[in-house]
Amino acid sequence: MSALAVPDLAMPGKPISLSYPVDPKSMHFFHRGQTVGQVVKALFQLIYEPESNRNRIWLVSTEVEIVCSFALCFWLIGKKKSLGKIWFITKKDSPYGRYYVANAVFVLSVGVTAYLVLWDITAFIIAGFSFANRSTFEWWWIIPTPWWPLVMGVFVSGHGFTLACSPRSPLAPHRSATQVHKRWIYLPVPRRPAVLNTTLILPCVLFTTATITITALSGRAFFRARALAHDVIPADIMVQVVRSAKPPITFDGEHLLASDELIWAARRVGAAYMECHRYVCIHLLVYAGFAYGMQIPIVLYGVPNLVSLVEHACSRLPEPLPASCKGFLQKALWLLTKGKPRSENNTTHLNLATWKMTVLAMAYVSMLATIIPLFGLVPIYIVAKSFPHEVKKGDISPSIRDATIAVSIITILSCTCIVLFCTVASLDPLFRTAIGLNMIRNQAPIDIYVNQHCSEHGDQLCQRQMLEHEQEQDHSIALKPSISTFKSVTEDDSSGKDNGSVSRDLDSLGEDGESGRHVGSNPSVKA
Repeated sequence: MSALAVPDLAMPGKPISLSYPVDPKSMHFFHRGQTVGQVVKALFQLIYEPESNRNRIWLVSTEVEIVCSFALCFWLIGKKKSLGKIWFITKKDSPYGRYYVANAVFVLSVGVTAYLVLWDITAFIIAGFSFANRSTFEWWWIIPTPWWPLVMGVFVSGHGFTLACSPRSPLAPHRSATQVHKRWIYLPVPRRPAVLNTTLILPCVLFTTATITITALSGRAFFRARALAHDVIPADIMVQVVRSAKPPITFDGEHLLASDELIWAARRVGAAYMECHRYVCIHLLVYAGFAYGMQIPIVLYGVPNLVSLVEHACSRLPEPLPASCKGFLQKALWLLTKGKPRSENNTTHLNLATWKMTVLAMAYVSMLATIIPLFGLVPIYIVAKSFPHEVKKGDISPSIRDATIAVSIITILSCTCIVLFCTVASLDPLFRTAIGLNMIRNQAPIDIYVNQHCSEHGDQLCQRQMLEHEQEQDHSIALKPSISTFKSVTEDDSSGKDNGSVSRDLDSLGEDGESGRHVGSNPSVKA
């Protein structure tokens, strides 16, 4: 037992707040008049309260679905590697300078995969530590670090999508040629590469630094609290605290009144563990703030992009829309249910490639706009419920249990949606490399001239081919287009009009990077 003088236990302490360290005098759940058995029970609730059997079973059972999602994500990454070079961020040149553009769907796939791995490990640790009667704080201090790859993946992916697909982006071809891109709903995107590249790198650096720093502080607080508990609490009392996981327990002296020294030592230990929880709550608020900060550009840029793409797709329909389809939601619903075209090669009206790209963008933005607030609500719920109410009671296990179940449910729903989205984007022939969803191919078509050399045995065939070539006014080489040549699929014959410009913006939804990967059968390179 510590030899330090015991202060007056009746003195009030500082109010419990996230702004300053927890005061031992505020731990009023240890007070005069308690028996030794009650002190042991309070210490057990504070340090060792395990998960319920129902929660353990739920956590273990949900791992099956999560493992399947992880396996599918891993397969998608391997599929992408077999289709071509894997890349995360690439350089893109424009008249304004060089920009770094993220590989939207692939970055999202990798982020989800890494998050599933970390959450799998965390869930097994939670269940295992609970079965082994280990302290809850032995894993609680790392929360919410396992969410880091998911948050980073969503941010980098959203940055690439916004930069590449916004009508007023400096990467959009002929961005100033039309008036439709000057509508008020299309927010401007900075032209200076230094600004755009900084918005990609600086938030990632700051968020990663904050994650490492706060995790280190919470870990230090936990190890200090654990060492303090073994230093100031008598060994026989700590043994009974650990044994409390298997009630009922009885021991000699449990009905005796606790001494002031024991109560003060318990308060010091309680304040030390609550200090660890305070750092975890601060960390949770940082994640919640970053999540809702990402929500702002997704709404401000993603939704207008969807409006642009849906209106463009509707404008290319061969027949006018029904009179009831006036708003964006009605048009989008009509496109999904009744607007799927049958032709793949129609360059005058809406074709299948344009329709699929529009649906892909709608799914991407809608998914992120829905999932991000769900993950942002969990940290807010934990902090609001535990600080200061549960801290004053000395038992934060209810909010931890609720948060664990909520995160597992959200993980199943959100990651399943993301995996399905990435699967469709990877398996559909049009989206062979939709993992390069965000790249824009705005280079001019390359003229190709073919020189044919004939052998002696092929003179007649060569002469006949040359004669046919002379009779043709415009000989074209029919290559099957890849997603990177999607411009030739979606552009109208009349260049310079608004629809043609919007088609170029729609090109930003695909990048192949390999001329050998192809879809459709339209010629895209003219000799």
